[in-house]
Amino acid sequence: MKAKIAEEGVLIPKEMLEGMPGEEVEIRKEPGRLLVLPAEDPIRTGVRDGSINHDRYLYDARSSTTDKAKTPEEKPPARKSGAE
Repeated sequence: MKAKIAEEGVLIPKEMLEGMPGEEVEIRKEPGRLLVLPAEDPIRTGVRDGSINHDRYLYDARSSTTDKAKTPEEKPPARKSGAE
């Protein structure tokens, strides 16, 4: 299919999006082409605070920390050292 590029851009006919899951798409520009992909829902990750701490899950996942507690409420109580 060919489409004329109007002042507003290009309209993609809904028929061409049949079979695309969800109600949103992600449009990516790559050298020499545009990609129309199903939009991913990063909140549906099975993590209850994914919408609040999504940056931490996306970017801190690459770090190799041993403390996996994500919020202060989830951290274990600090151990007391020495005699009291």
